[in-house]
Amino acid sequence: MPQGTEFGVDYASWSIGPKFRGLKMIPPGLHFIFYSAVSKEGTVAPRTGFFHSFKEKEIVVKRYDTKQETIVDSDTQYQPQSIDKMLAPYPYQHYQRWCSLTTHITLTTVTRVQPQCTLIHAATPLLTNPCAVQDVASATSVEDKLDANFIQDDTQVMRFSKVDKKSATAGFSAAQLTQYYMDATSSLNSLIEQSGTEDELLGELQISFVVFLLVTFTLRSKQWKVLCKHDM
Repeated sequence: MPQGTEFGVDYASWSIGPKFRGLKMIPPGLHFIFYSAVSKEGTVAPRTGFFHSFKEKEIVVKRYDTKQETIVDSDTQYQPQSIDKMLAPYPYQHYQRWCSLTTHITLTTVTRVQPQCTLIHAATPLLTNPCAVQDVASATSVEDKLDANFIQDDTQVMRFSKVDKKSATAGFSAAQLTQYYMDATSSLNSLIEQSGTEDELLGELQISFVVFLLVTFTLRSKQWKVLCKHDM
């Protein structure tokens, strides 16, 4: 990775030097790796990160793609002894805090919620809209016309549980609607049903907070607040 790149794991981050090649002594279990490119002028790009469940003595090799400014898989084989001096030790002073934030997160939860591409971006990449001409023509505001040129890349979107309030309240009377919005029990039950179990939903809540905390993106913040509201 280029010198000056912000690199972090779990609850710690650093600006890396020219000899940095990775981390060592990582405790087995689930961890969150994140990074952010920094320009020569010192401008920091939005963070990108990913979860990985490390096995004991597992060696994970990634490489930095300078064109895409992202980490990708690598087939390179390393002997730990050959690069040991260039590996930073895992920051154990933050380990207990990380564990307290992830008590309900399992690999199953991560697989279900993370984007299909497995990378979590602070700003979800957009694709050129193939129907932009028609969509721009039908747009009613300048903002809508600009938005019509691009579409969200669904493979890079977090897959959180959702409550479809429109279908859930179809046919409700005024009194039933009032009760529905005053008592979030039915919405909470819907979220538990989607996630599978109460623990899975708690894991999703923790993922949304961890990603909000470490990647800083309003969508994760919104999901965390939504889940907290239903949990109250």
